[in-house]
Amino acid sequence: MRSKLRGSESGHGLFGHSYGGLFALYAWLRETGLFASVGAGSPGVASADSQIFTLVEAR
Repeated sequence: MRSKLRGSESGHGLFGHSYGGLFALYAWLRETGLFASVGAGSPGVASADSQIFTLVEAR
């Protein structure tokens, strides 16, 4: 993909919205090192049964 689209070898980011936002947060919390930056927008984060803030505090 990098050769066809002239992408850089480093500095990749990930952004997701809705379930994609939850995935982006999951990737960030797993600390895979694949992404230099992560952005997420997801209404699921603000729900009463969301585990995201618990996972962030446990880091």
